[in-house]
Amino acid sequence: MPAPTPLSFQRAKWSIAALFCFLGFQYGTWVSRIPALKSRLDLGAGEVGLLLMACGAGAAASFPLVAALTRRIGSRRLSLLSALALVAVLAALSAAPNYPLALITVCADGVAVGCLNVAMNAQGAALEKAYDRTAMSQLHATFSAGLLAAALLTSGVTTATASVPAHFTVAGALLLLLLLGSRTGLLPGGATPPATRDTPDTAPARSGSDVTSIPSTPDATPARSTPDTTPAGSTPDATPVGSTPDATPAGSTPDATPATARGTLDAQPAAALDTLGAQPAAALDTLDAQPAALDTADAPPAAPGTPRRGRLALPSGATLLMGCAMAFGTITEGAMNDWSTLYMKDVVKASAAVAPLGIAVVSVMMLLARVFADRWRTRWGDGRVVRTGSAVAAVGLALALLAGGIVPTLLGFACVGLGAAAVTPCVYVAAAGQGSDALALVAAMGTTGLLGGPALIGFVAGAANLTVGMATVAAAALVVTLTALRIPWPTRSPSPVNGVPVAAGEGA
Repeated sequence: MPAPTPLSFQRAKWSIAALFCFLGFQYGTWVSRIPALKSRLDLGAGEVGLLLMACGAGAAASFPLVAALTRRIGSRRLSLLSALALVAVLAALSAAPNYPLALITVCADGVAVGCLNVAMNAQGAALEKAYDRTAMSQLHATFSAGLLAAALLTSGVTTATASVPAHFTVAGALLLLLLLGSRTGLLPGGATPPATRDTPDTAPARSGSDVTSIPSTPDATPARSTPDTTPAGSTPDATPVGSTPDATPAGSTPDATPATARGTLDAQPAAALDTLGAQPAAALDTLDAQPAALDTADAPPAAPGTPRRGRLALPSGATLLMGCAMAFGTITEGAMNDWSTLYMKDVVKASAAVAPLGIAVVSVMMLLARVFADRWRTRWGDGRVVRTGSAVAAVGLALALLAGGIVPTLLGFACVGLGAAAVTPCVYVAAAGQGSDALALVAAMGTTGLLGGPALIGFVAGAANLTVGMATVAAAALVVTLTALRIPWPTRSPSPVNGVPVAAGEGA
């Protein structure tokens, strides 16, 4: 397979982006028709709330299933199958004759959303690892674009017909086109990204793994190796000091001395590296089939009582920190989407025409920030981007709450959209580096934040007032900043990408 090129990277990137757009478009399509579903099924406000809760509960409860499926069939197949299930959900929801069946359908939608969410983020993390380039923030920007496209389609269709089945049929056809466009460019890899490339002199031999590595050269022979006794009659030059006769392959000519071999290897370092990098997809595919091999190939034997491979294990401290950052990051994002308009209207006393600008400012700033956030990640590293962004969101919103007024509030909301934009993409990449189970758990905690965050703000607002409730959002962003200090963020090669230095050495 040829070495990866910018064209192949772009093809894979846009194929994965189609999945993100797919999920945003599918979710935006059925949510935008909730009023129509409410009228057709004769639902009350509480029943509509339960319908929305069923979707979030299905996504949160899908964690064990997602983890098992990711290990068994890989992120590529899981993303395609879950996407097809989401198209079927639209058709079933448009024909649901009563409320109980609608609840079951929406809960199934949540499970499929949970599967696709983990699978497409695993694809995005594997893309970054395979090509050593950032892309996750732009992928998440296409999710926002999918939501916007769904809203525009809903507006256009409803001007022509009020039929939900007709609308969902058109949306389903567009979703299938998106899925068809993404199918051929998806990476064959799994949730666990490939190992960092090793140079020919340091490539480890991974037992129990199919990953091909370049054998060690004579230079890699440990200094402590004891040469065999030189046979009688041999010349002193036949066995140099500190090397073993076994280092010389059988059948090699006498001229193939270690010095000559070393010179030959040193003359072609680029060729050796190209050999290692020539098969990113193959390495990803192998890791997809054996995700546990990456973590256990060079590890000592498991202690008694350790869970057997293939079973869910207790999450590590790093995974819990990532889950905490994801949960509080999605609390910040979800609460702003649900409460910003009400805060503008009830607290700031904005007019009915100005109040919706709150969520508009948050959404636009988040979309723009995600478009450019990959450049920030490349230049400064994921950890610094998350820490700085979440701190900007916390401080900006807190100052806006203290200042009051329409303009300060909108500026504070803009800080939240700008600062929180890169949190979830960066945490997904870090979680994918911990394995498929960690990624599934972190995604489930993110869903829990989206589901429980707005309700938490409502509880605080009911106990005190909405200003205190919004202060809780600022506190959630601050928690992200604190947890980001301890998360082991991924490292990247220090070689420049498109003339921009790549961050290296980012750690906990």
